[in-house]
Amino acid sequence: MAYVKRDDEGRVVAVSEQPLEGFEPLRAAADIDVAAFMERIEQVQQALASSDSEFVRVIEDLVTLLVEQNQIRFTDLPDIAQRKMLDRQQLRHSMHSTLQLLPDEDDMDELI
Repeated sequence: MAYVKRDDEGRVVAVSEQPLEGFEPLRAAADIDVAAFMERIEQVQQALASSDSEFVRVIEDLVTLLVEQNQIRFTDLPDIAQRKMLDRQQLRHSMHSTLQLLPDEDDMDELI
């Protein structure tokens, strides 16, 4: 059985598998409200996941810039961070060489 918590206007604000304080048993009529609540959660989770992947690239570029400018040493990073950075660089290089759709600038000069 599921339990829901509603705000003052009757909108579902939380869902629980356990009967917590302020939660009421889910009624069949509330299914639409729960579905809408779960859809909002899914939308937020998708937005966060998209933002996370973009933000990872920002952090990766920032670390690379700091290393290139000798602000930090790559070896100053924790081992796990070093491994993840190297793994991502290797994956990106592999993807670039495998899926290269446009020639590099050097290759473009040869074509002109």
